[in-house]
Amino acid sequence: MTTAEQYLISTFKAFAELEGLAGQLDLAAIFLTNYRNTATLKNNKITRYDYLNYHIEGHLFRITGIMDRLLIAVNVVLEMGLSTNKCKPVIMLISKGKKTKLADQLDVLPGLFTTLCKLSIFIDSFRDDRNTIAHAERVSYEDLKLVEMLSIVTQNRHPLIEHYDVMKEYLKLEGDKRSQEFKKAMLETNEHIRSLLAPIYILLEGHFNSNLITKPV
Repeated sequence: MTTAEQYLISTFKAFAELEGLAGQLDLAAIFLTNYRNTATLKNNKITRYDYLNYHIEGHLFRITGIMDRLLIAVNVVLEMGLSTNKCKPVIMLISKGKKTKLADQLDVLPGLFTTLCKLSIFIDSFRDDRNTIAHAERVSYEDLKLVEMLSIVTQNRHPLIEHYDVMKEYLKLEGDKRSQEFKKAMLETNEHIRSLLAPIYILLEGHFNSNLITKPV
């Protein structure tokens, strides 16, 4: 395999993993509002509350993984020679409020360091507060309490609960509303991440193309 082929394959692999993860962000939002109380879920006692929590947590984990996979791609394109476990913001960007030594290597592409930091700062807001779904904090886990209540009421039809059917219908409607709010917030977050990734992709693509043609084939 030639040097050019190795560079090409390594770069494509890094971006395929990054784009795969980014695509899963939208899937999490889509799944969120598609809960169906099937026999399988009933038999395993998986409530709507459990279902929503699962996909919201998955969305958060994937968001925080975007930065690491992006820095792996940066490492490959710029041929920085770092091991995968070194591709972290605290190593490649800023540590203790100061630009790291490795960050100087990013200056080969003017604007790259700044755009990476913008994305890193946005993603850090999710690391700091796992209850935050949208950066504006418009939606929080408190909004899931009514969904949890619906699960409890549905599973425990106690004779002392008056107006059971009315309560169940109200909680279901509120649960539907909360699910849509979470979905909207998640999709808005995904769109913002895409907008922050776009200028980084442009810079890296230009460097990749110019770098590739210099390698022996």
